[in-house]
Amino acid sequence: MRATFLAIHDAVVEIARWAAMTALVALVVLVVAAVVVRYFGIFGGSLHWVDESVRFVMIWMVMLGSVVALDRGAHLAVALLPDALGPRGRLAVIAMANLLAAAFTLILAWKGWELSQRTMRQVSPSLGLPMGYVYLAIPISAAMMTVQLLAYTVMGRTRDPESSDANF
Repeated sequence: MRATFLAIHDAVVEIARWAAMTALVALVVLVVAAVVVRYFGIFGGSLHWVDESVRFVMIWMVMLGSVVALDRGAHLAVALLPDALGPRGRLAVIAMANLLAAAFTLILAWKGWELSQRTMRQVSPSLGLPMGYVYLAIPISAAMMTVQLLAYTVMGRTRDPESSDANF
């Protein structure tokens, strides 16, 4: 059961990583296209929908990137207390920090879900997209991070600090 859960966890993180990278590529392509269109005066010199779509893609990219960063231990952390303790104390402090972070991300997922549902009728001006779809990035990524943090705490999974920024 543990191996199955961890395999699913790793697959979900890999999907988030690829989605974030795809979002980054889309962001670059959209911005370059907007600059070229504006510079050469193609399509009346403006793609009015690009600014809004870039903003939405960036929101999703950051939130999915947070899932990947958590998996790699790349989020900002102050390790003075755990480093000063022995092995058992260090594990206890890290477990407590993970549980507190899991509580925070769980509340973030819950409130993000409420926000996305409340804004489903609000439509973005350029794309005509319900804003709730944009805000869904918050509860989806927060739920994924909650599961990650619980896996680290309950299943004793550790992050690999050596891979924090090496392969993203």
